[in-house]
Amino acid sequence: SMLGFGMQVIDAIRNFDTINIDELPEYSIELATENHISQLREFDSLINKHLESSPIFLKRNTDTISDKKIIEEFLSNDNLTLLAITNGEIVSCIRGKKNHGNISIIDEKGTFGINFGYTIIEYRKTGIASRLLDDILKIVKRDDATFCSVDFESQNIEGRRFWLKHFTTIVYSMMRKIDDRIK
Repeated sequence: SMLGFGMQVIDAIRNFDTINIDELPEYSIELATENHISQLREFDSLINKHLESSPIFLKRNTDTISDKKIIEEFLSNDNLTLLAITNGEIVSCIRGKKNHGNISIIDEKGTFGINFGYTIIEYRKTGIASRLLDDILKIVKRDDATFCSVDFESQNIEGRRFWLKHFTTIVYSMMRKIDDRIK
């Protein structure tokens, strides 16, 4: 029992060791550009729908995101977004922010904080997300990052399985709701 507390978010870190990846089907790995805006908007919508579904139930803003907001969140100088593309379609996306530790106990300087990751359902467990993670880690290591952090919802079973395969937990954030009937 967690004494009435429920786990909400897990924060984790890792170094830049290479991720061992089995042979992958043909994908191209590309940096996101303004040519990808409409597909990035679709991915933003897909992750919102995923997080709103069972067992996560995390309601997020579902308004259609503007081109300006896509550029700000995915393509600005502080953000690095990598895409896995097959047959002209994005099938996986990972984004992170330079000098951003995701939580206050991590020194932001030199930390690359991953803040978005999504793979289309039929491409999960193919190794493509691990490949994207490995490629983005290689890029930020060259930029003198010291380590990588990620935070994710503990109820996101598929996401949790992926992130904990590659990262070490450092913080469990808990939440407790007191029964409204207690006076």
